[in-house]
Amino acid sequence: MVFAVVRAGGRQEKVSVGTIVTLDRIKA
Repeated sequence: MVFAVVRAGGRQEKVSVGTIVTLDRIKA
């Protein structure tokens, strides 16, 4: 599975690519 590291609140989290879309929707 592909993973990507995203910075949230100054911390790094390893999440799946599919989760990134969900996080972006919450931020927006």
